[in-house]
Amino acid sequence: MTDTNGKVQRLWLEARCSTFGTMDHGEKMKLFLEVFTVSFRSVNDPNFKVLFGNGKELCNLVCKNFVHSAKHVLSSDKMHALRVTTGGYQINLLNMLSFLVRPSDNVAAMTSTYELYGNHNICALLLMLHGQLLSIASEGPTAGLTEGFSVDRMYLKLLSDILGCPQRDLIRRCVSECVNESAINTVLSTINILYASHVEVPRDIPETALNLFKKQQHLTTVNISLDRIAANLEQTLATTPANKESTSTTLTCLVCLLEAVLLIRQRIRFPPVETLSFGALASALLNMENALAQNSEYAKRLILCIDAFATTPRQEASGAPADKKQRGSFLDLIPRSFNSLKESLAPSSDRAVADEAGLTVCTEVVECLTTLFVCAVKESTIFLYGSELFKLAQMSAKGDLSRYVLDSCRDNFMNLNELQLSFLCNFLFTISDKVDIDAFVGFVMETMLSNDKLNMKK
Repeated sequence: MTDTNGKVQRLWLEARCSTFGTMDHGEKMKLFLEVFTVSFRSVNDPNFKVLFGNGKELCNLVCKNFVHSAKHVLSSDKMHALRVTTGGYQINLLNMLSFLVRPSDNVAAMTSTYELYGNHNICALLLMLHGQLLSIASEGPTAGLTEGFSVDRMYLKLLSDILGCPQRDLIRRCVSECVNESAINTVLSTINILYASHVEVPRDIPETALNLFKKQQHLTTVNISLDRIAANLEQTLATTPANKESTSTTLTCLVCLLEAVLLIRQRIRFPPVETLSFGALASALLNMENALAQNSEYAKRLILCIDAFATTPRQEASGAPADKKQRGSFLDLIPRSFNSLKESLAPSSDRAVADEAGLTVCTEVVECLTTLFVCAVKESTIFLYGSELFKLAQMSAKGDLSRYVLDSCRDNFMNLNELQLSFLCNFLFTISDKVDIDAFVGFVMETMLSNDKLNMKK
């Protein structure tokens, strides 16, 4: 046996033989974890099997210490909780738990140990710790919060690993604790709170939360009010003020929020009357142009979401009309700096316009895209919004949507650049209504003549 193995064995015996819950035990566990984490890479390591066998006793002791530490964190004030969360001992415990559920074929054995060998429900505790960090984040930026969310990434990753266990009969309690309505709300609150609070966190936090939600949705078999959860996400979008300093993390949260709403709607249904506030979406995206230009992957995902909202068939509304106040006003949410556009917008409507092929286009989506298109200044975002806008508008080339797009572009004509005008000219060739074309061309000619006269006077 090597010197390292001998040291690990000695520290392991000292930790096991010390009285649990005492300071002496805590110190011995810290020393053991520090040496262990640099000595082993996998539970399949032959030396690991020599020292720890099937790993169940090790798993049980680590679980007991993690539970003890987690309860201490949960009962502490926020500053002390952040200090403990980001401390080396807590991180080493988490690393050990993660170590014990990898590779994937070891998840079932170790996770069942969490439940049966000492009756520890690690999943429930991880969700509570995650919820505590979200509660702190909802109060605004706090010293140590960014580091806290780096640890939170480990909470969510461990949860995801456990829920990915193929032998679900061994982890029934873990699953039941993770797929109830409260747990799903906690996971999706990650996206809600981080988007609303503008706290700077690792970008993969909202992504991990979204992926965890996908697993929760797949595993749940009980009747959960997903429509209420979707309404919470929509409410966050509608009530969060646009932030001029929006970052790539804010963009990530927004895209994940839209994807979560779509996932829920695909499971239940799309409402006959659109409830998502596209005015708030436009207002938010106007402040994210730089982030979009730098993140092509999120730009593509954003457009896929917008396209799904625009073109997914909806059932006919039945009974009393929906309360339109829930959506918020599209007009009220457009920044004042775009007054010329604001005045040109018609009141928001819930109608969907059908083209000759029977496809439908949600009017509010086109209104949102038109706003974004005429206000965009970067070539990449102009192309992004223009491609989707005029594709949707062509689905209703004889209806009100094409006329609305033309009117909006006309009212902002002098601010359009070469690429925007190119999109507009190409769109004119697709319109079959000669009256609309003549009116727009006449306006362009009149504008150019007026400018020529002004230049001559100068």
